[in-house]
Amino acid sequence: MTTLNKVQVVRYIRPVVFDTNTGKISPNNLGGVTFVFTMDYIARTIAIQYAVCSDTENFDKDQGKEFALQSEVMVYDLGKFRELADQFGGFAKATITIFRTSILTGEISRRARKLLQQVDTYGDQY
Repeated sequence: MTTLNKVQVVRYIRPVVFDTNTGKISPNNLGGVTFVFTMDYIARTIAIQYAVCSDTENFDKDQGKEFALQSEVMVYDLGKFRELADQFGGFAKATITIFRTSILTGEISRRARKLLQQVDTYGDQY
C-alpha cells in the first residue's frame, strides 16, 4: 500500500550459512523475520509490523509480509525513528534496538522477545 502520503517498505532478516567448500555466505531457507514499515508523511508517523518464521520453517517472503500485515501495529514518531535508523544502520536494526531497550524497561511483548531470540542466532550477518 503505497500512496502519495503513505509509503510502505518491507525488509527481511534471514540467517546465513557459510559454505566451507565455496567460501561464500548464502541465505539459509529456514527461519527469518519480515518487517513492514508504513510511513505516513501527513501524520509524521511510522507504523511497524513484523512476523517471525521459526528456524524449522521454510522462509517465504510473501507469507512473511502477509503475516506481518496481520500482526499488531506499533506506531512511532517518524522523525525520531529516522534518527534511530540513521544511527543504527537501517529500519530493521532500529526496530531491534527499540525492542532491546524495551527489555530493559520491562515493556516488551512475548512476540518481540521471540523476534530478538531469533535474530540473536543470526549473529551480525543481517
